[in-house]
Amino acid sequence: MNTTTNYSELYESFSRRLFYYAQKFVDKDSAYDIIQDVFVTLIDQNKQLDPSTIKSYLFLSVKNRCLNHLEHKSVQGRHADQLRHEIELEEVSFMDRQEQSLIEQNLIKRLEQKVQDLPGKCKEVLLLKEKEMLKNKEIAIILGISIKTVEKHLHRARQLLRDDLMKYRDLICLLIKKNQ
Repeated sequence: MNTTTNYSELYESFSRRLFYYAQKFVDKDSAYDIIQDVFVTLIDQNKQLDPSTIKSYLFLSVKNRCLNHLEHKSVQGRHADQLRHEIELEEVSFMDRQEQSLIEQNLIKRLEQKVQDLPGKCKEVLLLKEKEMLKNKEIAIILGISIKTVEKHLHRARQLLRDDLMKYRDLICLLIKKNQ
């Protein structure tokens, strides 16, 4: 299988199926690129493959490249988020008090919106606890639920808020430091 003709025949035989297979993992353009890369690598390495294993080799190669592509995109997304946060922190360090106040107001609005988006009982329990300053026992009596259930709703509400607002942690800490 050293000739260009054999590689062309191999490409014609498998490219369409490999393309549809790759699209199970990645978008159309990426699938096309991955198929091309697999065949270019096959030609460059001048691999001698057993005809009985060529199909498995090609599909496994495409799958692995798709997974690598997805992992690479995930890493890029994390780096982009980190860079975005670093830029925000840098901007805050040069802001005056009025600009900082606007950021604080936006963060507060975000928090208030996230509280409103909480599931029913979680939101109700959290508001009774934090706004009304009620004890867990008092909340349990008002809502007719056990204290343990109140604790579970509080834990879930706080976890949901924490997960969402975690991406603003550095910005919040910098604002707190600048206000001290």
